[in-house]
Amino acid sequence: MFKKDGSSPSNIRDVAKLAGVSIATVSLVLNDKPGIKEGTKRKVLAAAKKLNYIPNIHAKRLFTKRTGCIGLIFASHIDDVLSNLVYSRVFRGASKSADRNRYNLISIYGEKEFIETHSLPRIVLERQADGFLLIGRGISRDFAYALKEQNVPLASVVSLFENSNIPTVSPAFKEGTYIGVRHLASLGHRRIVFIDSPFEYWSSRMRIEGYQAALLESGIGFEEELVFESDLTAEGGYIATKKLLDDRVDFTAISAVNDTTAIGAIKALKEAGLRVPEDISVVGFDDIELSIYSDPPLTTVWVPWEEVGSTAVDVLLDVINGSHDGREMIELPVKLVVRESCRDVSKGRGSQR
Repeated sequence: MFKKDGSSPSNIRDVAKLAGVSIATVSLVLNDKPGIKEGTKRKVLAAAKKLNYIPNIHAKRLFTKRTGCIGLIFASHIDDVLSNLVYSRVFRGASKSADRNRYNLISIYGEKEFIETHSLPRIVLERQADGFLLIGRGISRDFAYALKEQNVPLASVVSLFENSNIPTVSPAFKEGTYIGVRHLASLGHRRIVFIDSPFEYWSSRMRIEGYQAALLESGIGFEEELVFESDLTAEGGYIATKKLLDDRVDFTAISAVNDTTAIGAIKALKEAGLRVPEDISVVGFDDIELSIYSDPPLTTVWVPWEEVGSTAVDVLLDVINGSHDGREMIELPVKLVVRESCRDVSKGRGSQR
C-alpha cells in the first residue's frame, strides 16, 4: 500500500527503523520464528501496522523455502466438482483452514494427464505447492503411489484404499450407515434395501459393515439381493431402484449411499406409483442442502463435510511442518436427522418419522 503522500510503499527497513530493531529481527517476528522477546515482537508488529507494511511474499518464500500454496487434487472432472454439493462444502472448509494459516489453494481436476501420459501434473513435478490434498474416491492407487514417490507431503479426504499410509480425514461411514439402517429397523422395517457406492471403494466396504451390523443388532438376516451398486448420482439411484422394482424385490425401505442417490430413488418409486413414506421409507446420507427440499423432506445422516475439509488441511499442514502425530485415519462423527421420508410400520400404518 502506498503512503498517503504518494511515495513508495513501506518496506522492511522502514519497519526496522521505526521499531528500533534490526532487519533480521523484523523478519524473524513476521515469520513467527521463536526466540524473540514479547516486548520486541509487540514493537515490530505495532510498527508494521502503523506503516501498513505488507511483506513481500516472494522474499518470504525465499526465506522459508515454502511456496505458501496447497494443491487440491480432485479425482473428478471440473464440471462434476463444481456441481457437487459435498465437494463445495469440503472446499469451503479447506479454504477457511488455508486462510487461517495464510496459505493459498490451487485446484487440480482429474487424473486425465496422468492416465494418458503416465506423468504427474506439472504443479507436482515443479513443486509449485508445499503439499497436496487428495479429494475424491476416484483417486487411483497408481496415482497416489506416484505422488508418494515424489516425497511430497500428502493427506486425503476419505480413504483412497486400504493401507495407503496417507493421513486421511473421513466421516464415520460405518457408524453413519449403521444409525440410518437402525432407524429404519426401529420403525419395524425388515426388508431394507441398501444402495451403495461402487463396491471397490474403501468407503463402500465400511458402509456395508455398518449395514450388516445394524441388521444383526435388529435380528434381521443379511440378504445379498437387497444390496445394489450405484455411481453416487441421482441417476444412479434412479437406475438401481428401477432395477429392484423390475426384479420384483420385496422391500419396504431404502437406505441410500447419499442424499442425491436417495432423491433419484424417490423419483423411480413415484414413477412406479409408490408413495414415500406411505409405501416405501427412504433414508439418505450427507444432509446436503437439497435434502430438506426433497418431496418429502428427506430423513438423512448429517455429515460435517466442511469440518472434514478444514481438518484435512490442518493435518496436511502438520505433515508439511513435520508435526503430524502419525495417525493414518481421523474419523469425524455423524448424526441422524429425522424428517418426513420414513414411516413407522411396527404397528399397522403408524406415523411418519
